[in-house]
Amino acid sequence: MLTVINGNQSSESEFHVVPTNFPTIMGDGILGKPFLTENQIVIDVGKGEITSKLDDVTTIPARCETIIPVDVSDLQIQEHQSILVYAQNINNEIICGNILNKVKNHQILISIINPTETQIVVPTPKLTELSHEIINEESIKHFIHTNKVTKNEQNRTQLLKNFLKTDHMNLEEKVSIEELCSEFSDIFLSRRHWLWTGVGDGGQIFTSPRKSPLNGNESDV
Repeated sequence: MLTVINGNQSSESEFHVVPTNFPTIMGDGILGKPFLTENQIVIDVGKGEITSKLDDVTTIPARCETIIPVDVSDLQIQEHQSILVYAQNINNEIICGNILNKVKNHQILISIINPTETQIVVPTPKLTELSHEIINEESIKHFIHTNKVTKNEQNRTQLLKNFLKTDHMNLEEKVSIEELCSEFSDIFLSRRHWLWTGVGDGGQIFTSPRKSPLNGNESDV
């Protein structure tokens, strides 16, 4: 029993002695204030957990890429929920890429890069601090299923062939173009087809002010 003083109050409390088989201590001892403060220990009596805030930072060497956790506990998100974290800057220096991952142990893993010439210490970010989106997997599965059902490769290939202008070609050139169109039909786009894009940040395409863009002329393909 030891006396614990809290302000003007004092009380006798029981301290458990660490046994000799404790993995990191050679001999008996008491885990007291030095251990708690030096390791920034947080004790959650309700959950029966002891955590160290020393784990809440990651040191990233210069010009290196690494994976760090993102804390999602503030949002009460269920395990295995899919979350999309958008590409963005962290701490004005660290760059995070587009990441789609699932929650595990109240966190998700993201990939970041340190493009500077010095190492940087990054605190573990919270999901509320990052631009993100919670993904509804059921809607994604429904979209994929619908897209597969409505897609008809034969009709698409024939439609593309109908758009081709081959009057000026000889027979060999015409056959070659049609074979390429059939083999790589997915890279062609007509006004009757959807154009799918990613969720990443878009960018501008700069052209000469005196030159029209290549897609300036109207065309079906």
